Formats: sequence, structure tokens, C-alpha cells
Amino acid sequence: MSPCIFSNELPELYFLWKEKSDYYKLELRFKIGDKLYESPNYFNASFFMASCMNPRKGKDTDV
Repeated sequence: MSPCIFSNELPELYFLWKEKSDYYKLELRFKIGDKLYESPNYFNASFFMASCMNPRKGKDTDV
């Protein structure tokens, strides 16, 4: 068992744009303090997205 550590530092999201020869790649990173961290490959970032419009019905929704 390891001790739990709490910090007052806030993580910041970073998007890294990589230009490849025939496509572009966007990677999600986060920064805490002065250190930049990579997110794991299985990490699903879709919960960061929100829309004012319901994409299934095309009607505005209350957000």
C-alpha cells in the first residue's frame, strides 16, 4: 500500500499537432507544474466535448 498524495496544482490540457507526410495527428497531453505527461492510448477524451445541438435530431438542447 502506498500513501495518497494531494496537490493544489491544476492540470492543464495540451493538444500536440503533428504534421505527417500525408496526414495530421492530434495528441492529447496534460501538464502539471512544469512536467508534460502523455495520456495512455486507451484514454477516451470524448467526455471533454460538449455540443449545444443534439447531433442525432438536429435540434438545440438546453445546456
